[in-house]
Amino acid sequence: MPQSLLKACKQKVHPKPSDRREMVQIACDDIRKHSTLPGRKNLSKIASTIVAKHKESFCDVVADKVIGSGYESLCKQMEERLFNLNRKGMKTSSFGEKLNEVDGTSEPPAKKTRKPVKDLYGCINWQPDSYPENENKETQKEIQE
Repeated sequence: MPQSLLKACKQKVHPKPSDRREMVQIACDDIRKHSTLPGRKNLSKIASTIVAKHKESFCDVVADKVIGSGYESLCKQMEERLFNLNRKGMKTSSFGEKLNEVDGTSEPPAKKTRKPVKDLYGCINWQPDSYPENENKETQKEIQE
């Protein structure tokens, strides 16, 4: 863990957000060595253990008041980190642009051609300009009536 995080825990103050994120990253990397999907229950146990050891540093406080059991935000942060690590098919380059999964380039794949519109329900041509063979406006009126 970062030295500034350990120092904040000893002094019983909240660590900097960057130190907290780094702690979550380290913890999630260790968790992934055992399981890629540890489950909310196990993450909750880990978060509650951390908060129990360093309650003043990691508890959830709003307006000098502890909210709930104090470990929900840490648990949620770990869940989100693991979710992001487990995303599939999101290969990215170092600049954050999506890579083409086929050849690893940043060029987008060729667009698929659009399928023609089908009659699913109702009519797609509700005011036709021309009539079918052997049909005209009068025959259409007769059929309608």
